Amino acid sequence: MKEISWINDNTTILILIDIAIAFVLGIFYPDIFSYLGEYAIIAAFIMIYPIMINTDLRSVKESLHSKKFISLSLIFHFVISPLLLFLILTLMVNDLSISAGLLFIAIMPASGMAVVWTTLKEGTTQLAVVVLAVSTILAIMIVPFGAYFIVGNYVEIPIEIFIKSILILLILPVTLGYLTRNTIIKFKGKEKFSEAKPYIKTISIFGLLTIVFIAFGKEGQTLLSKPLLVVETVIPMILFYALGFALMTWVGIKAGFSKQDIIALNYSSLTKNRSMALAIAIVALNPLSVTAIALVGVLAQLPMIIVYGKFVDKILSKHFL
Repeated sequence: MKEISWINDNTTILILIDIAIAFVLGIFYPDIFSYLGEYAIIAAFIMIYPIMINTDLRSVKESLHSKKFISLSLIFHFVISPLLLFLILTLMVNDLSISAGLLFIAIMPASGMAVVWTTLKEGTTQLAVVVLAVSTILAIMIVPFGAYFIVGNYVEIPIEIFIKSILILLILPVTLGYLTRNTIIKFKGKEKFSEAKPYIKTISIFGLLTIVFIAFGKEGQTLLSKPLLVVETVIPMILFYALGFALMTWVGIKAGFSKQDIIALNYSSLTKNRSMALAIAIVALNPLSVTAIALVGVLAQLPMIIVYGKFVDKILSKHFL
């Protein structure tokens, strides 16, 4: 259990080590990743399926008691978020493949990390859980639509491969995850399921590490030849998260939410499921788009979430005196 806890608590460190190893191997032994790329969809499924087991989709019922909160979060998620990022990318990014990868993140549902960060900052955890569940269900319809009409304007999306990836990496994991969760709880009870959750999460982390390894390894030589790629990818997304956090904090205050609800609103609205985006993109989008998605998670989303967490108390304390 100690080893499991260490892995779950130090995922960011493991990802950075993973990226460094993949980057070096990708430069000197690129053929390895051409071979591993064929198994990316398997690794992606291993990553997403456990996440869906740990996601309580039944909490959707509780959204009926928080209509204003859920509506605002989902509107930002699937409407304002893509529009805001589209505007930023139009002004700052010239490469269509990079724009495609970043916009693909914008149409993703909430991430499980939204719940984690909301809990850590003593926000209203249950609201974050509800947004996670509702946005995941809606993503089954919105992600294919958004990818075709938004991302498809930037890069060619092989429709057959994309539909296959959506089925395997979104619809199937959500369905099996829901059934697996209910089966375990039915036959073993909620207490046993709670005990198993850390192990289930660890399986997902190994899938994530494999996907990141393949993504960065395949683009090792590209990153070496395009050192400004990191800047062109990360800077627009840092601006996106900064504006997003500022906007949703203002919206939460104007809506009359409590300090705890505003914290949950920010994290549930802005913490995109970058892992799901990476998993689908590595199968359906071009390599440069995949690289952009991989860079954003480590160098933009996570740092901005941490920065917001550092200053959220000071920001909200000025209003809630």
